[in-house]
Amino acid sequence: MDSVVSFGAYNFDQENQIAFDYNFSQLRSALTPIYAVEGAFDEYGYGRAPYSAGSIRLQFWLHANRFDMDAARTSVLGMTEYDKARLTIQPNGVMTAVNRFCNARVSNVAMPQTSTGRNSIRQRVNMEFEVNDPFWIVNRGSLFRWGGSQWSAARWGSAENSFAISGRQTDINVNVEGNMSTPPLFIFTTSSSQRIRSPLIIERLVNNVVVQSLRYNSNVNANGEFLIDCIGLVVRLNNVSAYGSAFVTNSRQWFELIPGVNNIRIRFGNAGDRASLRVIYQERYR
Repeated sequence: MDSVVSFGAYNFDQENQIAFDYNFSQLRSALTPIYAVEGAFDEYGYGRAPYSAGSIRLQFWLHANRFDMDAARTSVLGMTEYDKARLTIQPNGVMTAVNRFCNARVSNVAMPQTSTGRNSIRQRVNMEFEVNDPFWIVNRGSLFRWGGSQWSAARWGSAENSFAISGRQTDINVNVEGNMSTPPLFIFTTSSSQRIRSPLIIERLVNNVVVQSLRYNSNVNANGEFLIDCIGLVVRLNNVSAYGSAFVTNSRQWFELIPGVNNIRIRFGNAGDRASLRVIYQERYR
């Protein structure tokens, strides 16, 4: 089974875990019954239902001698004082597997004791965690942070693709690992001899039909950086907020990459426009 490696600064004994489960595939229904009508009204229309808030349950044994068991229990209970922290798991308990993590908070710790349970040397622990973003992330970089002085896959996500974009239209492919859609981070940079004239358009195509698009109706001048963060819903030009009437999207999710090959089309306003593009995303799993 999957095993829990760590939560914040606490490292779990993977050999003494009893059970582990989570509800990251639970969807939130919005079917409203209508009086005297069969079936129900679907609030989501033809769109998919959103996922519910996440919960994780872990059961494990604490083993210690009778003199150290109280300290072991105290250490476990100390996790209730943690801020939201990274909870890391090892898929199938395989040492060579790439670990996955989510950002979680402890919601309950129970350590039942019985007169016949030999609890002075063996203690059963039932833990529960709550997760507001119910998915597992693979971090192939050395550090995961939201933001920071330098945007990179190591700081923001799992993978990074770089492209040279030129002219009025450039088609690129972004191959996404994982089994669920993931919002990307787009970073356009221009050198001293490059610029992007309005409009800048990003489109995702399926069978040559545009299904999602982002549009920025302004220029990016030489030595510029234009950033669209589709998780944080942030638009920045040269590190200054550029979110406003010049930015347009046709989707409440802004933009999502789906598992597999994504066909992306970049449009610039002028045939002589040039820029570098970095596409950074998280490798996500249910």
